[in-house]
Amino acid sequence: MAENLVEGGRHMSATAKPVEGSLEWDDLDKTKLIACMPLFGLAVRVPVYPPQLIKTRIQTGLIAEQSLLTAARHIVRTEGLSGLWRGFGVSLFGLATGPVYITALESSKKALRALNATHRVVPDDSAAIAMAAGAIGSIAGQTVAVPMDVVSQRLQVAAVASTANAAGGPPPAA
Repeated sequence: MAENLVEGGRHMSATAKPVEGSLEWDDLDKTKLIACMPLFGLAVRVPVYPPQLIKTRIQTGLIAEQSLLTAARHIVRTEGLSGLWRGFGVSLFGLATGPVYITALESSKKALRALNATHRVVPDDSAAIAMAAGAIGSIAGQTVAVPMDVVSQRLQVAAVASTANAAGGPPPAA
């Protein structure tokens, strides 16, 4: 079996031919990638957001319903259809998470491979490089995602919490 080597950030076989099916960061059209990732993320978020909002409301105790369907009916009846998307606008900033993550992951992987090529800390293309790059990518992505999720969840419960407080209901979630 041919041993895989890394030459200039590209996977190569021992005979210096690209490994079949190998796709590297430098092979991609980054403009298309960065433009398409948020579009695909939006296609996922639109149908997933209402159940997420309902789950958040049930977990905070702001609505008594325990099933998704009865909770959805309650929200539509009391707040209108737009109530199912409360906080959705803020959550759209989270669409930047994918491009931030993949850019940080691939850039750090390339930098770590170059650093390793000069200092030989770990074997070429080892799992350690991939894990370190993954950690850097995750930190960068979560730095964007977590604050947006917190604001979005607060908006999901804010109007209902203030109404419940006025009516002597449960206190708002912290």
